Amino acid sequence: MKKYFFIAALCVFALACKKNDTNHQSLDTLAVQETFAPDIISSSTESENIISFSPDGLSAIFTRTDDWINQTPYISTYQDGKWTMPTQMDFADNIYNIRFSEDGNAILYSVRNDDADTTSIWMMTKTDDGWSAAQNLTMLYDIAGSYPWLQADGTLYYYWNINNGDIFKTKLTDGNREDIVRLPEPINTIEGNEFSPFVGPDNGYLLFTRYTKGDITQQGIFKSDNTATAENPIWSKPYKLDLPYGWGASVSPDQQTLYYTNGEDIFAVNAMDVFPSSTIPLED
Repeated sequence: MKKYFFIAALCVFALACKKNDTNHQSLDTLAVQETFAPDIISSSTESENIISFSPDGLSAIFTRTDDWINQTPYISTYQDGKWTMPTQMDFADNIYNIRFSEDGNAILYSVRNDDADTTSIWMMTKTDDGWSAAQNLTMLYDIAGSYPWLQADGTLYYYWNINNGDIFKTKLTDGNREDIVRLPEPINTIEGNEFSPFVGPDNGYLLFTRYTKGDITQQGIFKSDNTATAENPIWSKPYKLDLPYGWGASVSPDQQTLYYTNGEDIFAVNAMDVFPSSTIPLED
């Protein structure tokens, strides 16, 4: 029997998706929505949470769980034309979610605190022989939350469980933290829970999940485009992507494939198929 969903009230909206064999595909464009690497990364016995890829597209990190309280980090690499069987990462036994930083020089994750109602954010940085010991960013910078996304310039987007749950950002530089800023409406709302942010290259777009109780039109993965500059983004009114309910949305380093989880497996879809009216930066 396969797993618990992240939040039962949310996952009744998750739809079944076609399961095709994508283990022998790298991060190239996928024509239809597919289960990503079935029985390799997307297992039949446990639930997979947010997946994150290194900038070269050759490493994938994610968590697995069978009860959604205890999540274990795993890593898989792309070798000889296929994804390897994941191995457990030994830096922690129980985390909440995990992601590479935008530049691949750090790994960020969250840990549920003892009271189970709050989470702290941790970070490891790349070294010559692996990864450093994890630093507790919550202690160092007086921030708390989960679903961290760290940009190359030190800007940190994350979820904080206040006002039903909103997305915030700050900037970490040289041991200092800038003021914490709540993203304004129309990204955050009073009624909804906004979480799991991902920002595209050059601040081109923002992906996140919204869940507003009782309003199915405000439940799902949303995209907002930057209408200003990369240095000072102004986010457009977000629109809901034509996808089943899920979270952990991100786009592959080549900007071709969108990945997300529905609380059981990782799914992949051609990004252009779900970004119909926008332009996203593509590699030359």
